[in-house]
Amino acid sequence: LHGYPEKLLEYVLPPEQVLFVRKVPAEAVYDLPLEPTAREQILTQVELFFEEIWKQVTSSDEFQKVVGWTSGRLFQEYHFVSRILKGNLFSPIKEDVQKVQAKFRSCPGVSENKLNSLRYCVMPSRPALLGAVEEWSSVEWIRWTTEEYAPYRTWQVHNGHYDEELEKTVARFSEWFIGEYASIHKDPNLSLIHCLRILSSSGSEDELSIILLVDCLPLEFVGLLDDALRNVGFSRHGLHYRFAALPTITGYNKPVLLSGDWQNDAGNYEAILKARAKADWNNKQAVYLNNLKVMSEMAAPQEATIILLNFLDGDELLHSEVESKNTSYEEELHRLFARMAESVTRLSKEWTGPKEHFSVYVVTDHGACRILEEEKRSFDSTVVNKLFPDEKHRFAAVD
Repeated sequence: LHGYPEKLLEYVLPPEQVLFVRKVPAEAVYDLPLEPTAREQILTQVELFFEEIWKQVTSSDEFQKVVGWTSGRLFQEYHFVSRILKGNLFSPIKEDVQKVQAKFRSCPGVSENKLNSLRYCVMPSRPALLGAVEEWSSVEWIRWTTEEYAPYRTWQVHNGHYDEELEKTVARFSEWFIGEYASIHKDPNLSLIHCLRILSSSGSEDELSIILLVDCLPLEFVGLLDDALRNVGFSRHGLHYRFAALPTITGYNKPVLLSGDWQNDAGNYEAILKARAKADWNNKQAVYLNNLKVMSEMAAPQEATIILLNFLDGDELLHSEVESKNTSYEEELHRLFARMAESVTRLSKEWTGPKEHFSVYVVTDHGACRILEEEKRSFDSTVVNKLFPDEKHRFAAVD
């Protein structure tokens, strides 16, 4: 009530109490528990206020003014403020989100993840569209995808926004990729199948290498894993984008990635890994781990070893409905990646060899992005549903 306009305050308090409320410093009552009836009255006033003004907030200036009026201590305030931000009444900018994050950083019930997810309210720059007679190289397609398309696509998914013109450029990528498929996958710097060749050139006899093979890692979540490893003390020495083989499914890409061979027939993943170590990695000891629990319990080897963690938990999470549990994919992946990073750093501390001979490689078998409703209703999707045994894969075997 301390910051209420004079006229409104007269409706809420008897006249003799108005002066008293004006004299009490607002911060003096911050740590006092609220009496239940008073809390109920406060929330009623907050709700009435927002119901009255929220449709009138049509600019960033007006929105930031509203955020300034809040205490930043009530979850209900956050609920109303975020509803305005997501209400398509104006085009939010980065500063709008930063104001909310700063104000509600310590608000009970508002997690850091909730605050971080507000960034999806801000529309990124629309990606460049490929001209009718224009052609892009692999370098240009990679830059466009990672810097322009992926951030915009993430925003599209969170806001249910379909961009028909942009999809024409996406279709041009498909045409280009199929046309250049053979030359791309012959290139050791472009093809996913060659991504583990770097272990062949690391000739050190006393090296411990950990490969984190993260099943189906969408580009928008790579930063979470990068942060998790940095938080436990690792530094990133390289980042490379590569093209997955077609069909872009685990059953096809993971065996060729592990073996480095298109015609691989070594059987299960463990057998493929051991065969690769024998053929390409100086016959080093190879340890295959099929889940994070096994990794967290293993002791660090004291000889030159390649450890591969086949990490499926993230993919399983992305196929679940996390919203029903009042959480988000970011929050749950953050937890999983933090646990993974802790296991990796424990192994690095237990490793008795030289620290510069301890390396971590993060790879994925293919990326992914969520489908928009309009895409499910497209002509292509209808055809796919009727022709192919698994409509999610967009591929079928032909006799």
